[in-house]
Amino acid sequence: MLWPIALEAITDVGVTGIVGGRAHIGGTTVAPRVDATIASDGISYNGYYIDRLQGNIVYDNGLVRTDDAHLSIGEGSAKIKGQYVADTGDFDINTQDLPLGTFTKDMISPVTGNIDGEMRILGKNNQVTDVVGSVKGRQIGIRGVVVDTAKANFTHADNSTNM
Repeated sequence: MLWPIALEAITDVGVTGIVGGRAHIGGTTVAPRVDATIASDGISYNGYYIDRLQGNIVYDNGLVRTDDAHLSIGEGSAKIKGQYVADTGDFDINTQDLPLGTFTKDMISPVTGNIDGEMRILGKNNQVTDVVGSVKGRQIGIRGVVVDTAKANFTHADNSTNM
């Protein structure tokens, strides 16, 4: 069993919060393997805040991966599947059912509303490089204009978002 651990004490990538859970540690000192079930309340990173995160993770050969994590942000929730390469800081995350307003608040024109869909986040050196998604939503608003329903594909790269 893992006792509650402060993430900032074990990582140096700017993630804060408390995590706890259960872990099975195996392998060797040269090639450890960790299978864990974790839960956390209050994780933050680069201005983004996750109220609750829970799921199963595996660390093996420098790769951290999850196939079934769930997070809650405000009234929204999302499913997460992804991987993180510990040595390079590269990552690939696929999300579903993401709360739109939470993740567009720092854009030049934030988008509001409720969406269902998928979003894939790619990164290198612990920095987001690309975001690609397909969403369906209701009461979608941007720059004061609100539409009842909308369906869109989008990409975000180099501080530019295309819908």
